[in-house]
Amino acid sequence: LALIDRLWRAWSPGFTLDSARRDELHACLERSLPAPLEYYRAIVRPLTTFSDRMRKAETHIATPLLQLHGNDDGCIVPPTDEDRRLFDARVLEVMPNLGHFLHVEAPATISARVARWLA
Repeated sequence: LALIDRLWRAWSPGFTLDSARRDELHACLERSLPAPLEYYRAIVRPLTTFSDRMRKAETHIATPLLQLHGNDDGCIVPPTDEDRRLFDARVLEVMPNLGHFLHVEAPATISARVARWLA
């Protein structure tokens, strides 16, 4: 789980988990590994491995989308306006001083923003 700790520090550099939350995270991951990392592995695999899936994933999406992204995310770069072509109604907000795990780093802020968007 040292890898997870390293990734957490790199992906959410301004946030430190308290020891109880860290222990909870480790226990969860120990029971479910490697599944939580498969998404990230798929990103770095050659696109030919997933070419059919990628074509399906790039289908236009009509459902409204609120996309929140941490400004300090060390894992995934913020989306660009070019990505907008895939969505009819996307609201993109880059959240200051947050990393990859927005909902853990600022749960009240994120849940309030989602609630406002859903209202």
